[in-house]
Amino acid sequence: MIDISNKEMLNSREAAAFTGISLSYLRKLMMQRKIAYSKPLGKLAFFKKEDLIAFMSMGKVATATEIASQATAIDSVLKSKKGGKR
Repeated sequence: MIDISNKEMLNSREAAAFTGISLSYLRKLMMQRKIAYSKPLGKLAFFKKEDLIAFMSMGKVATATEIASQATAIDSVLKSKKGGKR
């Protein structure tokens, strides 16, 4: 097995292993243009690790504490606008 820890660009198989998804699902994401990749010669696909990490970070589910903080912030903004002139 190739050590991908020092590689900046990964091929499709390495990218699938890095993200923990199957190669077929990776290809599906590529066809749906949901994951960034490069095809410098039109055949082989390459992925930047930073793009894969960004993809895996999408759709983050907020914790209850984060939601409460956001609700408090929105509530304070709404309260400050109630008494203002329009």
